[in-house]
Amino acid sequence: RHSVATMLGRSVAGAAARRGYLPSASTIIGGSRTTPAASSAHHVPLHASHDENDDANTSGASTAIHSSTYANAARPHGVRCYSTTPRREIIPVIAVGLAAVTIRYSYKALERMDADWEEYEEELREYKLSQGLDPDADLPSSSSSSASAGSAGTNQQASARATYFRNGTIGIDLGTTNLRIAHASPTTSYKPHVIVDREGGRATPNSIYYEHDGTAVVGRLAHSKLHERPEGDVLNPHDMMRAEMEEDNLLPAVEEVIRSAARNALEQALGGSGGNSSREKGSLFAIDSSLSGGYDVRPVFAYPAPSLGHADAADIYKNRYEAAVYTLSEPTGIASFVKEPVAAVLGAVRENLMTAPKEPILVLDVGGTVTSASLVAPDDSSSQGYDVTHSLRLDGLGGETLVDALVSHLCQYFYEQPMEQVADGMALQRLYDASRAAVAEISGGKDRVQINIPYLSVDEKMQPRHLDVGVGKVVLEHEIKDVLKSRQQQYQEQDVLSKSMSQTSDLTSLLSSLIMRLLEESGSNPFALEKILIAGGGARSPIVQKCIKDALEGLGGPQLAASDKLIVPPGELVEEIVVLGTAAVAEE
Repeated sequence: RHSVATMLGRSVAGAAARRGYLPSASTIIGGSRTTPAASSAHHVPLHASHDENDDANTSGASTAIHSSTYANAARPHGVRCYSTTPRREIIPVIAVGLAAVTIRYSYKALERMDADWEEYEEELREYKLSQGLDPDADLPSSSSSSASAGSAGTNQQASARATYFRNGTIGIDLGTTNLRIAHASPTTSYKPHVIVDREGGRATPNSIYYEHDGTAVVGRLAHSKLHERPEGDVLNPHDMMRAEMEEDNLLPAVEEVIRSAARNALEQALGGSGGNSSREKGSLFAIDSSLSGGYDVRPVFAYPAPSLGHADAADIYKNRYEAAVYTLSEPTGIASFVKEPVAAVLGAVRENLMTAPKEPILVLDVGGTVTSASLVAPDDSSSQGYDVTHSLRLDGLGGETLVDALVSHLCQYFYEQPMEQVADGMALQRLYDASRAAVAEISGGKDRVQINIPYLSVDEKMQPRHLDVGVGKVVLEHEIKDVLKSRQQQYQEQDVLSKSMSQTSDLTSLLSSLIMRLLEESGSNPFALEKILIAGGGARSPIVQKCIKDALEGLGGPQLAASDKLIVPPGELVEEIVVLGTAAVAEE
C-alpha cells in the first residue's frame, strides 16, 4: 500500500506540472533558478502554513522530499518539494494491482459457487430420499412422477423405497428367551454390530407382564418376576405367536416388547430422546425421520423357518409377526423378514467364518427353549441369495434345559423335594437367577462354580437358611440326562425324531435323531453337506458343543465333525450370528 500510494502521488503531481498548473522544468526559489537533479524529478514550491516540525512529519505515502536536490542550495522557509513519476512507470504497477484484485475476488466467487453447488446437491439428495428415490439417479420426468404418485400407497412400493435409509439397517432377532438387536450403519460400511442396552447387556429378556392399572413391564424386570408372579402373568411374545391365542391380546404385547427394546437400542446407537411421543406410541422406524419423527433406519426381523409338517404354524407365526410390527414403521410395509437359518448363513459369511456356500449346508440352532435343524441352499430367486429347503424344530430342548437341570438339582439338595413342589415363588426365582449365572460360568470354560444364596428360606424355628454349594460340570451333565428322560414323551409326540433311533435318553442321542430325521426327509447325504454351522445361545455351552460333535461323529465319523467342516462361532458370536446376519440383509 505504501509503494502504490507513493507512486500515485508522484503521478498526480507530474500530471499537474505537465498541464501548466505547476512549474515543471525548473523551479524559482528565492529569486534564483535552481536546476533539478539528474533524477528527472520536478520540484514544486508551495506556500505552506505549517512549521518545520510539520515538514519533518509529512507522510511519505503522499509526498517525497528529495534532499539531494538541494544539496548545493539553501532551502527557504515554508517551501515543500514534490517529486513526480512518469506515466510509463505507474501504469504497469496499476495493471498488476488490478489483476491481483480481480484474481482474488474471482477465486472467492468460484469458492462460493462451489459451496452453493454442494449445498444444492445435498438438498436434492435429501429430497430424493424423502420421496423414496435413488439418490444417485436422475429425477423422473413429470409423467413418470405422476404415475408413481398414483400408487405410492401400496406396500410393494413401500418395500422398494425401503432400500434408502440414511442411518442404515436395524436387525431384530426375537428369540425364544432373549431379544437381540444389531445395527448396520453407512458410516461403518454396513458392518453390523450388536447394540448394548442401557444396562450393559447384549441381549434383552423376551418377557412382559401387565400391572393392575394396565402398565406394561418388559425386559429384565419382567423376567425377574417370571417365577415369583402367578403362573401365566409373565408372557413370552415368541411363545405367544406360536400358540393359539387371541390376537387382541397377542399383538399389543409383541409390539410393546419390540418397541421398548428397539427404542432403547436406537437411542444408544443414534442418540435422541426416548420421550419423543411418536417413538413412544407411533412409528419407530421411518424412511426419513423428518416425515414422522421415527428413526430413519430400515427394520429387518428374523423369524423361525417353517418346520416339516408344521408349515401352517410357521405361516401363522410370520403373519402375526408382520401384524404386530405393522404400525412401528412409517410408511407401513417397509419392514423386511428373513428366516433365521438364512440369517445365520449371512452372518457367518459376513463375519468371514466361511465363504459363500455353493452347496447345501446344515444349520443347527440351539436356542433358549427350541432346537432347530435346517438345510440352507443357494437360491437365485431369493432376495437373500439362499433359502431353507427343509427344517425341523424340537420344542423343550435348548439352553434353558441346562438351567432347569441345575435348578432341579438345587431344589433336591436344599428342599429335598422336586422343583415342581416348591411353593415359594420368590425363592424359586432366586434359584433360577443363580443357576442361570452358574451355567453361564460353566459355558465360559469353568469346570466348577460356587452358588451362594443367603436367606433363601427359614427353618421350623424361623431361623434363616442359606444356600452355599459347589456344582461341577459333571454334576450338571448328570442332571441334564435326568431332565431329558422326564421329557421323553414330550419329544416323541412332536414327531421330529428319527424312527430308526429308539434310544434318545441323552442330549447326544436327541441331537443325532433330530439331524438324521432331517436328512431322511430331505433325502440328503451328510457327506454332501458343504458346511455344518452351529448357532444359538444354548450352543455356547461346552456341554452342548461336545454333544453336537459326538452326534455328528456318530452319524458320519470324525470327518463329519472335522474343523474344516464344522463351524462353531467363537464366544458370544455363536449366539449373535443370527442377528448380525439379519442386519446384513439390506446390504445383500
